[in-house]
Amino acid sequence: MRSKITIATVVVCLLTASASAQPVVYDAFDQFNLSSNSSTDLWSYRHEDPAKPAGPRAAEPALLPSVNAHYGGNWAPGPDVTGWNTSGRWPGILVNDTGADQTFFGILKIPADTVYTTGIDNARGGASVISFLAPTTGSYDIDFSMTHNHGGGGNGETFFIDHHSGAGLSSQTLLATGTTVTSGGLDIPAGTNPDGTVTANLTGVALTADDRVNFVVDTNGDGGADGVIFRSLTLTLVPEPSSIMLLALGAVACMLSGRRSRTMSR
Repeated sequence: MRSKITIATVVVCLLTASASAQPVVYDAFDQFNLSSNSSTDLWSYRHEDPAKPAGPRAAEPALLPSVNAHYGGNWAPGPDVTGWNTSGRWPGILVNDTGADQTFFGILKIPADTVYTTGIDNARGGASVISFLAPTTGSYDIDFSMTHNHGGGGNGETFFIDHHSGAGLSSQTLLATGTTVTSGGLDIPAGTNPDGTVTANLTGVALTADDRVNFVVDTNGDGGADGVIFRSLTLTLVPEPSSIMLLALGAVACMLSGRRSRTMSR
């Protein structure tokens, strides 16, 4: 009878330990920070100028310094659509958490529950960067989807997903790259043409605590009209099978230790 109870208890301990090791999701929209933008934040909002479409890109490009509505006055976006930029001008990164679609100066439509960014700057050659700082070492899945969404023409945008690691984050690995597409220089309405959307679904990306993953949006060589919406931008920390097993073994060890203690006390 004792052996049967022990086996049943072991099974319960294993199931409990497995259930406790759940994936952790880091979401750029849900965790968008309007009160802080620093090198120690989980997400930070940056600008690389000039953009570097080839070769190594900066591990920690300059932080966007201002949080306010873009292009104040007549150029202001819809209510409460605020974000990080350079003194009210592009480049910038916005979040639409108003619960409704919003529009800039009649042409830039920002759907509800999305992050919007553009690489345009005064020199027509900059890139905007959303940077993720890995909070813990582990295996991450990356889900990324962005859509060209600018009503003023242009030739689309290029994105890069860079992993920076090592001393001074000097080691760079390009995880993914892609380009949104326009037809004859005309805009692709968001969500109506699959060619206007680029995605990256990466699994098992090994990150060490304090590594960076930079999501870089470049102008694709034409700064006349560039803007994208992120339909998804998440990193999911996936528990390793070995970690789950260690938790289970620890629970079993504690259970067996408790049984021995009770036996000795008798």
